[in-house]
Amino acid sequence: MNDYEFAESISAEVGKYYGKAKAQLISLPELSLINQRSLAVLICNIIINCTSAEIDVRGDLDYKIARLKKSNLINFDVADSLNIVRKNGNIGAHPDEYKLSDEEYLKIAKASIKECVSLLDYCYQLMHGTASVPAYEITEPVDDFLQTMSYKAMVEGDAESQYLAGRYFQGRAAKYDDDIRKAGHGFFGQEYQSYLDQAQMWFKLAQHQDHRESLYEYGMTLANGRDKSMIGMGQGCIARSAGMGYAEAQVRLGMYLRYGSNNFDIDLPEALYNFTEAAQLDHPAALAELSEMHANGLGTLLDNAKAFECALRSAEAGYPQGQFYLADCYMTGMGVEPNEALAYEWLAKSAEQFYPEAMYTLATAITGGHTTAFKIEDAKTYLNLCLHVPAIQNHARVGYAKYLLEFEPGLEGMVVAASMFQECYEGETENSDLSKESVSLGKETITKVRDSLRTVISNKTLAQSATIISAYYDEQGYPYKNRAERTALFLDSAYSYKAGKNIDGPLKILGLSQPYPKQPRNELCICNSGKKYKACHGK
Repeated sequence: MNDYEFAESISAEVGKYYGKAKAQLISLPELSLINQRSLAVLICNIIINCTSAEIDVRGDLDYKIARLKKSNLINFDVADSLNIVRKNGNIGAHPDEYKLSDEEYLKIAKASIKECVSLLDYCYQLMHGTASVPAYEITEPVDDFLQTMSYKAMVEGDAESQYLAGRYFQGRAAKYDDDIRKAGHGFFGQEYQSYLDQAQMWFKLAQHQDHRESLYEYGMTLANGRDKSMIGMGQGCIARSAGMGYAEAQVRLGMYLRYGSNNFDIDLPEALYNFTEAAQLDHPAALAELSEMHANGLGTLLDNAKAFECALRSAEAGYPQGQFYLADCYMTGMGVEPNEALAYEWLAKSAEQFYPEAMYTLATAITGGHTTAFKIEDAKTYLNLCLHVPAIQNHARVGYAKYLLEFEPGLEGMVVAASMFQECYEGETENSDLSKESVSLGKETITKVRDSLRTVISNKTLAQSATIISAYYDEQGYPYKNRAERTALFLDSAYSYKAGKNIDGPLKILGLSQPYPKQPRNELCICNSGKKYKACHGK
């Protein structure tokens, strides 16, 4: 007897999902992880039925594991195996959130399938009231899944196989995208688009058979595609998939209803309903959204206890947004006793997954001296990453500039800080708090830069950078709103200077009326050219 037959001996459904998980292990490890999670749900239901436990089998997997463990119906090893398979299944279900490589997914899937085998053993022992299991051989996964899938998709027109074919080409496109980015290229080319087109073709074929997962994927390709006239149709497909109980679609529809979209007006109670439905399937993104809605009374009564519960479940599933919300719960005492140590622990876990708000919050806590559990360099790293996130970019600019002024003092740091303050001022709404802070700190910083210019004449690169940044501020030290215009003016002045023209007027406009200090005409020029001042910058 092999492991497939052993799984079949427990139940036909168990055999089905174990077989799918094993068959997809090599070619589609993400889908294998999802099927392994479904297998864990079935095993929990078998345990509940065998022990006559008063646990609702319709509850989500996290709920079942917690209740079984609390009732002492499973030991710690079984609970750990179930939780590992649950968490890994969430990783497989949400590749966009975790952004792992093919090799990393395969490693996780192989480790997770071993946990499934141990769960099969436990399940058999429980069903038969024995401490032993029959001898069976664990077969090596065979990489012939693509051949079988292709035949069923093309010849038999099987909707599930067509969906899997779409996911396969979708994965190829994602890998190609990742390879291109790692190589530092910005043009994806025909090969990338070909993968996407083939994925869309298979999803389109399967959705005609009301395959709910394909309806969602096809809807997403239309809703996020280049043809804006198809956005409404795409969102309609997603809504249909949500109506068929697909958790990913329910979350997406919930987002449309919470924030509004082409097809949907804002409807908070309906958004809450869709998130709740997806949370029943242990969807971590849905749980994170529910946490925020309960915490703020959006579409429901304010309920801090529920906000904490949802954040905890989402965080324990490894979801970065949920980890960030849980950190906030522990920091503010929302639905739980305040615990600063746990707050920073969860905040760090979220930041390690590059969740922007977590990175920024942790960085400012480090620089502000609110925690000593991290290196000051961690703050610089996180702030630097946040500079590339549009939603918090200006906050990150000010935070990064303040970091440089405090922890890396010197003209070089001041030059970068002054540049950051000007960029923030240019990108911020007039008279916002952040805009006012940028003006104040920018004026203070650029004054110090200008005062230090004469001391770094010998360092041409630094002097040039300082001079350019100085041009982004007026004579009084206030930042300008248009960096591009100031840069053009500076370059024009540079060309005029090279042509031998007098540039005192333009320099005054640029706030650089005296780039070099005056000195006796017959002394060597301070710029270290070796010429006398009268023959150099004293002309």
